[in-house]
Amino acid sequence: MSRIRIEGLLAAFPKLVGTGKQHTYVETENVRYVYQPIEGLYLLLITNKQSNILEDLDTLRLLSKLVPEYSPSLDEEGVCKTAFELIFAFDEAISLGNKENVTVQQVKQYCEMESHEEKAHKLMMQSKINETRDVMKKKASELDKMRMERGKLDKGGYSSISGPRVIEKTFNDMSITGSGFGSGSGLGGLGMDMDSFASKPKGGRPSAAATAPGKGLGMKLGKTQKTNQFLESLKAEGEVILEDVQPSSVQSRASPLPPSDPVTVTIEEKLNVTVKRDGGVNNFDVQGTLALQVLNDADGFIQLQIENQDVPGLSFKTHPNINKDLFNSQQVVGAKDPNRPFPSGQNETPLVKWRIQGMDESSLPLSVNCWPSVSGSETYVNIEYEAAEMFDLHNVVISIPLPALREAPSVRQIDGEWKYDSRNSVLEWSILLIDQSNRSGSMEFVVPPADPSTFFPISIGFSASSTFSDLKVTGIRPLKDGNPPKYSQRARLVAANYQENLASRLPSLRHLAADRVGAPISIWRAEQSRRGEGILVVLAASIISKSGKALVSRQFVDMSRIRIEGLLAAFPKLVGTGKQHTYVETENVRYVYQPIEGLYLLLITNKQSNILEDLDTLRLLSKLVPEYSPSLDEEGVCKTAFELIFAFDEAICLGNKENVTVQQVKQYCEMESHEEKAHKLMMQSKINETRDVMKKKASELDKMKMERGKLDKGGYSAISGPRVVEKAFGDMSITGSGFGSGSGLGGLSMDMDSFASKPKGGRPSAAATAPGKGLGMKLGKTQKTNQFLESLKAEGEVILEDVQPSSVQSRVSPLPPSDPVTVTIEEKLNVTVKRDGGVNNFDVQGTLALQIENQDVPGLSFKTHPNINKDLFNSQQVVGAKDPNRPFPSGQNETPLVKWRIHGMDESSLPLSVNCWPSVSGNETYVNIEYEAAEMFDLHNVVISIPLPALREAPSVRQIDGEWRYDSRNSVLEWSILLIDQSNHSGSMEFVVPPADPSTFFPISIGFSASSTFSDLKVTGIRPLKDGNPPKYSQRARLVTANYQVV
Repeated sequence: MSRIRIEGLLAAFPKLVGTGKQHTYVETENVRYVYQPIEGLYLLLITNKQSNILEDLDTLRLLSKLVPEYSPSLDEEGVCKTAFELIFAFDEAISLGNKENVTVQQVKQYCEMESHEEKAHKLMMQSKINETRDVMKKKASELDKMRMERGKLDKGGYSSISGPRVIEKTFNDMSITGSGFGSGSGLGGLGMDMDSFASKPKGGRPSAAATAPGKGLGMKLGKTQKTNQFLESLKAEGEVILEDVQPSSVQSRASPLPPSDPVTVTIEEKLNVTVKRDGGVNNFDVQGTLALQVLNDADGFIQLQIENQDVPGLSFKTHPNINKDLFNSQQVVGAKDPNRPFPSGQNETPLVKWRIQGMDESSLPLSVNCWPSVSGSETYVNIEYEAAEMFDLHNVVISIPLPALREAPSVRQIDGEWKYDSRNSVLEWSILLIDQSNRSGSMEFVVPPADPSTFFPISIGFSASSTFSDLKVTGIRPLKDGNPPKYSQRARLVAANYQENLASRLPSLRHLAADRVGAPISIWRAEQSRRGEGILVVLAASIISKSGKALVSRQFVDMSRIRIEGLLAAFPKLVGTGKQHTYVETENVRYVYQPIEGLYLLLITNKQSNILEDLDTLRLLSKLVPEYSPSLDEEGVCKTAFELIFAFDEAICLGNKENVTVQQVKQYCEMESHEEKAHKLMMQSKINETRDVMKKKASELDKMKMERGKLDKGGYSAISGPRVVEKAFGDMSITGSGFGSGSGLGGLSMDMDSFASKPKGGRPSAAATAPGKGLGMKLGKTQKTNQFLESLKAEGEVILEDVQPSSVQSRVSPLPPSDPVTVTIEEKLNVTVKRDGGVNNFDVQGTLALQIENQDVPGLSFKTHPNINKDLFNSQQVVGAKDPNRPFPSGQNETPLVKWRIHGMDESSLPLSVNCWPSVSGNETYVNIEYEAAEMFDLHNVVISIPLPALREAPSVRQIDGEWRYDSRNSVLEWSILLIDQSNHSGSMEFVVPPADPSTFFPISIGFSASSTFSDLKVTGIRPLKDGNPPKYSQRARLVTANYQVV
């Protein structure tokens, strides 16, 4: 295909793509375009019209997974940088126009395959370097001889001959990853650009050392004219070219000035804001930190007196080692232990954190409005900013995304400076300082016609030298005799990046100005936000016959049986013959289907779902079905119905496809248990040991039988037992519960359920040690088995000791209900708390369940869930059945009757708050963790699990309120408190580990239970529906954590 032909096809594609449609292909008279948007680009396949659309979509999906592997930055610049890698990957995925049967990992492996030519080239380059090094050493020795000979005649020095030694060292340290150089005789091969061997000062001028020639021995280093032209062309394309600078100058600019005072206080607030395009604030959050840096240990015995502005919504949190009572009463930051100084060194130690919530749009430091308007063949964009008077803003950068342009936009008017980034298609508006003289400003520019939503989201970055809380340190109090040390303080407000869950679901996000002072504040596009809230779900996944008979159907939304059967029965009438379409649409739903022999695999989705995602889900299910139902007919599918439903549940969650493969689904459905394996190994070892002993005893008994047979011809019925037992052990499986013994082996007369299990404590049971009449044997763990279990314990495994079955049953099984009717009220917590304060998710889900001891309870007549009389419940809060003639089911199982949910609560309602303060000091990381419980709950069996970096030994726990355990296998430190009540509603723990990143200790998982609930729901009485007295009843309530994390 000629270049003109392919460029013409590609240029015609954007005109064919419609807006607001979810089709994944467009057809012309000759070709078919199959495409997929990837952020601001299109991944496109051009095929002939006779190709199979399913195969094309499969190829497109493979390429869409390959592109991010080789081009992490999905923009024009990132793709152009990795163009050759992408082409090589495409060649591995497609051969002669057909898709290869390869995976992403195989393509990566093939592309990284070693090349014989590359090896030969590297060897040749290395040999040239070695030859040149030998020549340089020879020249250096000749020059040394010349110097010695001349020194005899003249005492003058020759500084010019010291050059070769420097070059020799350069060659010794040199790598062969460069682009190579030409060859020549002697040192002629070194006449290339030496920028990679010697640094060049800024401005392109060669250094004096490089330009000063020796007496016939020097050489000229510098950029050639060709190199300069190449750099100029890159600059013209919008590339940022970093000029070579001296290392000293780089260091002086990058390194901050060291603190000059013994004590430095840093007060920083980070601003997280999400503003709507048409006005209003989605999120406005301020998080602040007070950090202390002390240079010397002697200056660490101090207390800080602070003051702050009274701001609504301001809440403080102190470090666990800070005296909270002193801080709350006098606003003094001091240590709990006055004999322990603040940490010293070059690292800052955070002492106090605070948060401000609930502020509105009027408190924004900077407001930006964008007004795009299309006029004829041009789009006029007017942008204005307005700054609040309370802040002077520095280094303000407002980044506006633009459509793809051939040249820079025409800026008609601007207050400040502007720069156009052609590679990212972004216009940056910069204002160095916004103060009283320029609280407002505007910019106007013109571009070709474009959709107004193209200019969003707008990103803003800035910094300020004052804060919202206006927190200050007014003085320092020394804790020892003497004058307080000198101190300095600095305050700053910066913009930090914050994304709501809604923003993370947007189809395309731009993160711009990340290298500016502070990350951007994002003004999200209103249309995208509304689009992101759409429900994209699979309603049902089914396998049906050609006639519409449902064999297996799994619904992922609330849907009645009549409704789903009606949808499935209507499908065969909608499917046409002789067509290659894979979906059919009705007024309300979309059918996405695939024939599998004489059946249909069918997805029912809503019409707003993404057809590409639906086809991907269908393809995954089509691979799963043969794995669980090898016989693809009605009988085979019905036999494996439950296995198929379990597999569908692993592949689809809440109507959305999970990111899993067929192997992962099989693994999840067949999940193995390590504890089960260990138990089976232990049981098998006991069986093998007992079998060996039984064989030995059988041989001994045979000998005894033969010896006695010589003396007496009588039979011995008692000694026939061992053979039977031996056979029993040979055929026995490890899933059984045991067996009785024969009359000849008295030692086997004990309970064999656990094969002479030991009671807890390591002492053998009486049954195991009681010998028979000279013929018994001892069963139990050998030393080898004990060593195996001990090694498992050393690796962090939890080994359950063998106990008598009766004791197991008494500990595991709950007590049977003593009353005829038992009501269970349970609430489950789902909480995600931010590490710096605030709640991401706070959800309470409750259930009221009923358990009836006997169905023949006089006067009770109910019906099972969900047929509860809703009108009766809503009007009188009475739980009763719609049909009074049908009782509640009886037995040992609980029947759920009412469920409820509580969400939207704030941080003040948390039953347990946990704060973690990691700080690095020298070659150690000190981690302080504290908890604080609410007064409304008494919490039982509290376990706080803190992830740790990989350690060779357990962490050093300095102080703890409770108990701790280190799980070396999972690298987790577990802090356990048996009961938290009024006597210990707060507590702390401190431990030390080697240096680690603070994020290593998150997320923290918390588990507990309580005997009261949030809703405080109770059953106040039971009304009999028939004559007689109401039955006795009991009720129990509990609150448990389903998922409680600090992230």
